[in-house]
Amino acid sequence: MKLKLRRSQQSGMTGTIKFTLHAIVNLNADEEAALTKYKFGKTTVYESPKGAAATGLMRASGGSLSGITATIAAKAMNQILSVNDLVKGKEITCKDINEMIAAE
Repeated sequence: MKLKLRRSQQSGMTGTIKFTLHAIVNLNADEEAALTKYKFGKTTVYESPKGAAATGLMRASGGSLSGITATIAAKAMNQILSVNDLVKGKEITCKDINEMIAAE
């Protein structure tokens, strides 16, 4: 298994800097077979503070519609990373370099 990470940054129009971490995992045939066999693909391997807040909201609301909506919003903002996401390759947008280091 090889994990490849690539960092980048961009300046916005307001002068703020946006940090992006691109992560992808290359698996061999045995690792892919184990991933499928044990159904490990949906397991969350990273959740940003924004994503964790959404998940906490869902737990606090007993899984109500607002909590589910918050979790979907966190996933849409690329703040939750699963094993399947790593295999396909995914970018995580971070507010600062410290969050990017934590994600790594």
